[in-house]
Amino acid sequence: MRKLIAVSLLALATCAFASTGEVTLSGSTWTGKVDGTTKYTGSDMFAACNACINAMTSGGTVNLRNSGNSGSSGGVNKAILLDDNITFNGNNCTVNINSGDQNIISFWATGKNNVGVSNVKITSSSGQDRYGVWFRGCTGQNLQNSSAANVDNGCFRSDNSTGPTGNITVGTLTGTASASARESHALKTDNQSGYQRVTTINGTDLGGCGLMWNTEPSSVSSTCTTVNGTRCGVGQGYAAFRVANSNGKASVGTVNSSGSCHGFFSCSGSYGTTITTLNVSGSTSQGCLLQTCNNTTINGGYIHGSSGGNPLRIAATALHNVVNGIDFTGSGVAVLETSGGDYNTIENCKLHGMTISLSGAHSTSVNNTP
Repeated sequence: MRKLIAVSLLALATCAFASTGEVTLSGSTWTGKVDGTTKYTGSDMFAACNACINAMTSGGTVNLRNSGNSGSSGGVNKAILLDDNITFNGNNCTVNINSGDQNIISFWATGKNNVGVSNVKITSSSGQDRYGVWFRGCTGQNLQNSSAANVDNGCFRSDNSTGPTGNITVGTLTGTASASARESHALKTDNQSGYQRVTTINGTDLGGCGLMWNTEPSSVSSTCTTVNGTRCGVGQGYAAFRVANSNGKASVGTVNSSGSCHGFFSCSGSYGTTITTLNVSGSTSQGCLLQTCNNTTINGGYIHGSSGGNPLRIAATALHNVVNGIDFTGSGVAVLETSGGDYNTIENCKLHGMTISLSGAHSTSVNNTP
């Protein structure tokens, strides 16, 4: 009993003494303090943040209290470098990249555990920085209520480029760009392990996707509540939501897409994706493209006004996919299954005068309303 009490008191003490960092700006001078002790004063916001992070105890939080610019990279990679068991809270302040080169990564973590970024706005006045947030080989990742605009390569990214990565929790993330500075994906993840729990992804005017899940194994529990994509992947072949490269099981509640290349795109051997509601309007190509994928299920919604192709196309060796309860509008063929597709089912859909063309010997059209 005494040992148990001692362990409990130690845990409470550890929790009680977690550090707090404060990064503030006065005039042109940044100050970084940890528990009231100054760790940095100078002109560089990133240096102030990193000085606090380096002085933190496990479980602590660094608070950014003012908006500011990244400054020059000096020709080498420059970033706010996240660390194990530390959360960076932007408190709705803006980190603006103004370096004019591609060596800036606003927030970067490599091989870290239990690392998080929340409540931060990332912008780029140069449009040249590399990523907004980049987790490489990290486990226990947390991204909450943040946005990135005009980032060159991608807004938020997690991959296994330096080692195993997994267990990622995402609240609401927003990625945007201007018409003259299209960027890549709002959120892209590669080769995760454990779980992916995503709430809401918003993507607007992106060269890539709102949400891109890539090469996640079937053992990963990948879930997302809502993907909202507006003009995603136009001219680039991407979608509001895309799974690719043998991506395993994934579940999304609602995908809303307006003016994107595709609303949903599954390809290159991906399998087991389920979308509860797919709402697509004004696609510049197919509203939904199922290409070389299998065991995909779409359970309701609508596909309206696809100007660059059939509302729904099933292409190449797409097998055992089910499309249920979609409202199609347009003209001509609503669902086109090309050679190689088979064992696909189109059921309970409203066609409004459109038709269904299935090439597979075992594919079926069931209970659809002309």
